[in-house]
Amino acid sequence: MAAWAHGGSYGDRVRFLMLCVETGASGLRTAKAFGKEFRLPATVVNGYIESKSELPRFGQLGCGGFVVLGRHGEFVAARTVPSYLDRGALAFAAVEALLAGLGVQRSTPATGGGGGGSEGKGGAAAAPLLLAAVAHAQMDREHEGLADAADALRQQRSLASLRRLRREWAEHCAHEEALFEQHDFAGHRSRGDLAGTTSHVKHHR
Repeated sequence: MAAWAHGGSYGDRVRFLMLCVETGASGLRTAKAFGKEFRLPATVVNGYIESKSELPRFGQLGCGGFVVLGRHGEFVAARTVPSYLDRGALAFAAVEALLAGLGVQRSTPATGGGGGGSEGKGGAAAAPLLLAAVAHAQMDREHEGLADAADALRQQRSLASLRRLRREWAEHCAHEEALFEQHDFAGHRSRGDLAGTTSHVKHHR
């Protein structure tokens, strides 16, 4: 969403709403942290939910799909498909196609010639995996470890590096879900399938 909003991709033709599904003071802190982390421009409304009674009844979206409204506030899509959890980056292309159907085309940034940069004989070098900080020391350390393990697998392409990534991923998922349970994060215990963590936990699988 930040990538769409930055660089004039859609300019002021699309308003983006980034809504944190944490509630109260915790939600406000997370929303502020994400705003700072991604340097969200004015075309993104960055908000949070004040109380649990105001949580959306359809659960967490984002990586599970996007809500798209038309110019008059009507629902164009209550949940876009495919989702990021199902098809990765194709989810974003689907949203762009939906917007194009509404007459809103993404701007194409001007590119210079010359083809400089870090490309080699094998094409562009893969960027290292970066996971956003979540302001929880253990989770941030584990995210850094996962990024290191993924980079090692990409470089070494060995069975040992694959096993390391699988092990660290499984441990991280277990630790994170235990925190969700302990703190009832985003209604993890109390809201069942409507919990804000539902789609995230599916991603762990």
